[in-house]
Amino acid sequence: IMDIVMVFRNTRQQTKDSGIYQLETISGELESTINDAENLTMELAIASREYLGNKEQLGNFIYTKKAELLNDDNGVFNVFISGKDWDIIPDFDVPEGFVATDRVWYKGAIKNNGKTYVTAPYQDAMTGNICYTVSVMLGDGQTVLGIDYTMENIQGHITQMYESGSRNAVIITDEGIIAGCANEALIGEKLINALPDYAGIWSLSKTTDGVVTARIKADYLYDNLFATQSGNGWYLIVSEGD
Repeated sequence: IMDIVMVFRNTRQQTKDSGIYQLETISGELESTINDAENLTMELAIASREYLGNKEQLGNFIYTKKAELLNDDNGVFNVFISGKDWDIIPDFDVPEGFVATDRVWYKGAIKNNGKTYVTAPYQDAMTGNICYTVSVMLGDGQTVLGIDYTMENIQGHITQMYESGSRNAVIITDEGIIAGCANEALIGEKLINALPDYAGIWSLSKTTDGVVTARIKADYLYDNLFATQSGNGWYLIVSEGD
């Protein structure tokens, strides 16, 4: 009996260590990807300043940069720029009532006063895909350049890490939408509907600093859940089976 208890305790500790390690790995990958996106957005914002006095040249610059970036493996799928009463958003059929200055990427960039602003993951109105936007205010205090990024780089990392199927990893928005998951079919679904057993630890991670843990029943054994809040409205959950 003592041997069984010792094995159980050692296994539980190994499971805990593995879960925290996986959580830190995904969190680090996420941070690195966002940093790269912020750097690229800032580079384009600096380059666009010389065209602010000529909307035609500015439009050519935006369209050209979008075409270039779509050919790179960086997750970019749109580049745009907006001022107080104008905007240049390539390939976007602007719906009635759309006001760029009311969008979160514009307001966030203005409030950040020249520092890059990263939105929480959301469902893009143009493509329907889960994405996030990085934006920055230019020196005139009114113009904002933004770049939309897909979740493909993060999703690829999650899929590779959990391809065996014995573990799970989920990235969740502040609104409870699954932005990345080992099961790609669940991306875009509400967490409470797709993975209701994870809703409790997600809620706990929203009000707790650091890593939170929980155990849920999985057939005859248990899954050990680990969750933490990342920056910019991202939440990460990983699971390790007994």
